[in-house]
Amino acid sequence: MSFEKNKYGVVRNFLTPDVCDVLYEYVKFCAKRCSWVANNMSTEYRKGRYGSLGDGQVENNYSNYGDVMFESILASSTSKIEKLINKKILPTYTYHRLYETGSDLKVHKDRPSCQLSTTICLGYENYSVNENYCWPIYMGGKAVHLKKGDMVIYSGCEIEHWRESFEGKTQAQLFMHYVYADGQYKNFIYDERPMLGLPQEFKKLIR
Repeated sequence: MSFEKNKYGVVRNFLTPDVCDVLYEYVKFCAKRCSWVANNMSTEYRKGRYGSLGDGQVENNYSNYGDVMFESILASSTSKIEKLINKKILPTYTYHRLYETGSDLKVHKDRPSCQLSTTICLGYENYSVNENYCWPIYMGGKAVHLKKGDMVIYSGCEIEHWRESFEGKTQAQLFMHYVYADGQYKNFIYDERPMLGLPQEFKKLIR
């Protein structure tokens, strides 16, 4: 893996296809639930509870922060990623998103809690360019194509990354974020929450 040289690297088959199939259906189900609650019970709609239908980076698409299932994957993956990069890391938070037709992701770098980031393709439908690979993410100008279960590890605060307009129907991505245990952002462990699995409103509470 060329992580040190390029500020990113690809890990094939980080999650098995069977696990991804379950998680892809889970994300789609969560998106439907979020949309139904927002449209039918607006006074009960809270982003921390059901997710968001637009988050400032990608409008009108479902996303959610700190889902308990995905934060469990974050925690259990820490030691595996440490072995891949040969550095000690601390988990900060997860984010997942269901992209839909016409979505894009603007060129950006990430905030300190994303010092070391990963994105995993959980599944996709009707990608018209190449049915064997999902919608690519661009890392420093290079298109990175993944299959279901593949992961990109990247230095989120250092390398610009983005996605161009999506031509498929849906694609689910899981983002797992870490900081280096001996680095300048080590105090961002759990993204300044008391523990993993809590919504964003619990940030900066005294532990």
